[in-house]
Amino acid sequence: CEENWMVRFLTNEMKGPLNEDHLILAMRVLQNKCFVGLLEEFDLSLQLFESYFGWSKVGDAAKRKECTQKIESRKDNANNHPTLDEDEGGEIWGLLEQKNLYDMRLYEFALGLYEKEKEKYGGDIVVEVVGDGFLPSPPPPSPPPPVPVPPPPTPPPQEPSPPEIDPNEPPVVQHPKYDPYNWNENAPKYNNINNYPEASEEGGWELHPQKNNMPSTLMEDPSKVTLPPELEARYTQLSIGFTDIEKPFDKSKNLAIFWHIPKCGGGILDQLLSNCIGLVEANKVGSREGHQNDETLTVVTHDGSQYVNVDTTTPNGIEHAKELHLASSGLADVALTSYLYDAASLFTNNGNTVRGKCFTMLRHPIKRAVSIFYYLKETEFGDANLSIFKDMSLEEYARSQWCEENWMV
Repeated sequence: CEENWMVRFLTNEMKGPLNEDHLILAMRVLQNKCFVGLLEEFDLSLQLFESYFGWSKVGDAAKRKECTQKIESRKDNANNHPTLDEDEGGEIWGLLEQKNLYDMRLYEFALGLYEKEKEKYGGDIVVEVVGDGFLPSPPPPSPPPPVPVPPPPTPPPQEPSPPEIDPNEPPVVQHPKYDPYNWNENAPKYNNINNYPEASEEGGWELHPQKNNMPSTLMEDPSKVTLPPELEARYTQLSIGFTDIEKPFDKSKNLAIFWHIPKCGGGILDQLLSNCIGLVEANKVGSREGHQNDETLTVVTHDGSQYVNVDTTTPNGIEHAKELHLASSGLADVALTSYLYDAASLFTNNGNTVRGKCFTMLRHPIKRAVSIFYYLKETEFGDANLSIFKDMSLEEYARSQWCEENWMV
């Protein structure tokens, strides 16, 4: 289980404690630099991406639709592991939420960004889902409304009987429901993610740590909040490489960068972009078969799709792509990476006028953490250090050191 993966990668704060300033910086990056999609609304998110980047005009529409349905209906793209819901998760949900509080709040902020994108770019998009595939089948048509029946007369109100109180029974303590924008002065205080009060079944799993002196600026535009100089410098670093998402996409001036978050549908989106839409990608596929050390850029074909011969999924691979001037080459339509700050360097070569346009697919942080656990548990890595997950339960995982310290396994 990673600890606040999204906030850490959006702020380049891979180790050490996080605070509210990191959260505000992450919000600012998402708001200004990334076009947000949701795994929970995958089909609609894909069409919003197509609308923003102009991909809906690429290729044959009928073939694209057939290809999309084929990929989405593949069994290996389905989430076939046990799931965890907030109402049913109880103790485990509380443990995972405690260690991902900043990502939870960032995700709630991102939901608002997504709604604004739908209003601006959704238009008349009609989503078609594939039954028994990646997304559930549409619900059956609603039956005709019943004929209204006059309600029976209301009986006169009766005074409720007072509950019987057992003098030997301890009093019931009511715990407040967590609200990220309603800060209770009487709630427990903490200073960073690694210093929080332990919740317990008796104490109530709905009682979450809340930060001391919560700044009112979080209710404002994150771009209007002044951050410490070090974090402002990081935002400036990203701004050099990535242009604001409010500006229209221009293929001659921009390179689409997919910020890949593990277990958020990135694998299937990658297939759709390359196989169905027909985009030339830069990820790790093009560097296979000895191409990782190529000294010039070229486009290679793999399983019928086209890729640039670099690897943008690792910092070293990004550095090599920069040396070969990937951004200004015009060969790639989209590049995939988890490392936005390294990817920003792709656009800093002398004479380069191309800038990045970030887009991403998000998922509820707790559900993503559960998916990560089952991935570690069920995948054969050939690494003895990772065999510890084979016999581990989800609760043991949520309580273990892996959930606190080794967030980037």
